[in-house]
Amino acid sequence: MHHFTSRAICLTMLGLLSYCTIFAQDLINFNATITSVSHNSECQTDAGGFPPFAPNAPEPRFKITLKYLFENTVEALQPAIINLGTSNCGTYSRNDFAGEGHAICATDFEIIAQMWEEDGCGGDNTLDTDASCNAQDTDQSPSSNKEIDLDFFSTDGQSVVINGSNGYSVTVYIDWYPVAPPEIMGGTTVCSGGELSLTAAMAQPLINGSIKWYNQPEGGNAIHTGATLVQQFTESTTLYVAFETSQCSTERTTVTVTVPPSPAAPEVPAEPGSSCTAGSFLLEATAFDADQINWYSDEGLNNLAGTGSSFQTSEISETTTFYATALSSSCESQATPVTVIIGDNTKPTAACKNINIFLDPQGNASVSAEQVDNGSSDNCAIQSRALAPNQFYCAVI
Repeated sequence: MHHFTSRAICLTMLGLLSYCTIFAQDLINFNATITSVSHNSECQTDAGGFPPFAPNAPEPRFKITLKYLFENTVEALQPAIINLGTSNCGTYSRNDFAGEGHAICATDFEIIAQMWEEDGCGGDNTLDTDASCNAQDTDQSPSSNKEIDLDFFSTDGQSVVINGSNGYSVTVYIDWYPVAPPEIMGGTTVCSGGELSLTAAMAQPLINGSIKWYNQPEGGNAIHTGATLVQQFTESTTLYVAFETSQCSTERTTVTVTVPPSPAAPEVPAEPGSSCTAGSFLLEATAFDADQINWYSDEGLNNLAGTGSSFQTSEISETTTFYATALSSSCESQATPVTVIIGDNTKPTAACKNINIFLDPQGNASVSAEQVDNGSSDNCAIQSRALAPNQFYCAVI
């Protein structure tokens, strides 16, 4: 037996017939059936064309053993034994089960056929070659071995004819089909930068082997072994997954992970500005091609405070920053910070005017801030006014 290194090829012609080439590296299931046997040795006939009855009339025996290579070990199935009965010469259609295999490598099969006429020595179905018996099994057809290569185009399997000596022959039909590759369970869409858990499952339960993930359709080294792959994705990616033993594999299933474009961050038409006192404030933002705008009270985007293009805050008494994000197809944009300032962080605007003052008899004069105020303002109320210098006398005039 030997291994092929090719892969399976399947074609469909005119949408009617599917032709598959099965190669040794493919993981397959198979079953074998004996469809006919022939025995024409020592078949004498009388004048009427019928075999004569004789006490020592032959009893044809057929013993079929199917072998195949699995994991570098030759596996032999339970033999199938056919007893046609006394004097049954000719070719007979059969439907005898000859063996089956599940999830094996499609290496060469070997059929070992033993065919003889049983003389009853020992009273069993074993080819007797012991010379001490009164009558040895006659017209022995030596064991005929036939290797079957499965790497050929076929619609429905392969019939194999094994011919022995003295008119013996047996036909075995081998049917096979590839083990179905893994199926992907669950979703395959994730937002950019998100972590996605991909799970592959086999429809046919298998023991010997494991599921392996690849980033190329053929060859290469596995990027992960196991039914579940957890990975972070920043762009759409194609992966491939197969079930493998140490010698062969199913076809690789193509897995396309889709990463949709992230929505643009919301725009804030105008900063809410500042407030001198605590209160509740209306915040507004716009986002194009977004399903929703989310408002968060923390930079880590863990605490959702509200949704919508307009958001009324709760009562706040200190400067607070909120974070607006756009949501589209369950994917969230980068955050736009919106800060509400509580307190007077804006310098007042001082406005002064000229005035005339007169010195007293001692040569002194004083001026207050209110006297020169020409409409000074502040975003919050003016708490106090001051003027410097505000004392005047002869020495400084």
